[in-house]
This record gives sequence, C-alpha cells and structure tokens, in this order.
Amino acid sequence: MIFKMTNDELCKNETLFMKAILSSVKQAILKLFQPKWQSFFYAILPHPTEAKVLMLFDESGYFLPYTHKNEDIYYDDFITIKEELEKRLLIEFNILYYASLNYDKSKRQNHAIYVLEHHLSIEEIKEGSWIDLDTLENLTLKQPEHKLVIQEYLTEVNSGNIPELRPQWARKGWFDSASKWIKKQLLELNYQPEHIPVVLATEPQRHWMLLADFGESVGRKAPVKIQKEVYSLLAQIQIKSVQHINKLLSIGCLDRRLEWLSNQIDVLFKMYILTVWWAVPTLQTN
Repeated sequence: MIFKMTNDELCKNETLFMKAILSSVKQAILKLFQPKWQSFFYAILPHPTEAKVLMLFDESGYFLPYTHKNEDIYYDDFITIKEELEKRLLIEFNILYYASLNYDKSKRQNHAIYVLEHHLSIEEIKEGSWIDLDTLENLTLKQPEHKLVIQEYLTEVNSGNIPELRPQWARKGWFDSASKWIKKQLLELNYQPEHIPVVLATEPQRHWMLLADFGESVGRKAPVKIQKEVYSLLAQIQIKSVQHINKLLSIGCLDRRLEWLSNQIDVLFKMYILTVWWAVPTLQTN
C-alpha cells in the first residue's frame, strides 16, 4: 500500500524537523555556556559557654564562616560538608542539623547553614568575633538573609526551648553520649568487624542500635543500575515489614504510619515556616 504526502504535509514535517534540530542546538549551546554549580556551606559555630556565635568580617560586612565548592553537593552529604568546613575552620566538630537551605536551580547555586557542636575553648579559635542577639540586631551582614536564621538560633539558645520534632541526634550532647555507649558496647563484646552486618547491641530507652559495619557507602552518584537495586530492596523490606507492625512497635521502632504523621503536620509547619520562607521563591519545579 503506497501513501503519498501533499506539499503542505511535506512542509509541515520539514518545519517540525527543523524545530527539533534548532531546539537540540539551543539546548547544547545553553549547556555549554551555563554557569557551573556552586555550593556554599555556612557554619553556626556556638560560643562554648554563652549565647553567641562566631562571625567573620570584611569590607562587605559580617558573615558566618563558610566554605565554597564549584560543584553541586547535596545539603545532606554531611561527610563531605564536614570535611570541607573542617579544612576552612581548622577545628573538629559535629554537625547537628541544617538551619536553612536555599537550592536555586536557576542560578545553579546551593546555600545551606549548619549548626555545629564542638568542645573547644575560646582560646583555640583564632579568628572572628563572638556575636550575641543584641549585637546582631545592629550589624550589617554580607548575606542579609542570614540574620533571621541566626536570630532564631540565638533565641532558641537563650530560651532553651527546643522544637519538639527535632530528632535526638540533632541535639547537643547526643553524639557524645552515643559515642561513649558504642565504645562501651564494643569493649564488652570484644568486637571484630565482619562482612555481614548484624545487630551488636541495643539501647531501647534512647532508641539506639549498634550494627556491624555496612561497608562502603553507595552514595547518591552511584550508577543508575545500582540505585535501582537499592530502591527495589528497600521497597521489598517495607512491604514485608507490614505483617510485623505490632512487633516492630513493641520493640521500640518509631511509628511512621500516615495516621500518626498527620497529627504532627501542624507542629512541623510551625517549626520550619520561618526558616525556609526566604528560600521558597528560588525553588524550581522543573
């Protein structure tokens, strides 16, 4: 069977073909000249004994200590971020949580502020000024949008009121307490690492569980095939766990069922609405 196309149909197809070519060329050009991703990670480094944070100063104003990388680093890649910030600050610390996140896809920039925990004396920190809430009010900041985040942090420290939904591991003192417990358990077990991860010890009151080493992290940049395998396995675990809900809850697993989470939505929004409001206009949906 032979089909013939009219001149109008031929012209229409040629037009569509040219549009497709031009679109591909345009995308290639944009990709060639678009700016590289940049990641900026800022640190709220608290004073050892007072409600103050460390801030640096240059001709543009005061600013939080930070590090910068010319690549797109996920805000929750705490290992990489910790390493980069430690190189900049020349101190050791623990990251508690991120206080603010601004992921701007249009500008290809990622800005995040992290609250740190450390055990240093004032003498060990060689640069910067310690700023309290009253002093902050009258300062000119290099990043004006950071002022609200710092104010919220200092207000929390002054009041001692910690948001009820903040997990234990994001609170001051948890990491040290957990580390001491882990060391104690390992000493009692005389543990030697094995290839298969097993439960070594549990602490039901604080919902702690010590597992054998899982090996090297897969990471977000793993090949798609490996990621599919990981997600498939996690899905199977979730599905199979349904039949053991009562047992899992009885041994201390956190309740993440929808009916329980729905009761925490109002508290969650109240906790974070002021932290993220300034980042919302830059969020991209595509």
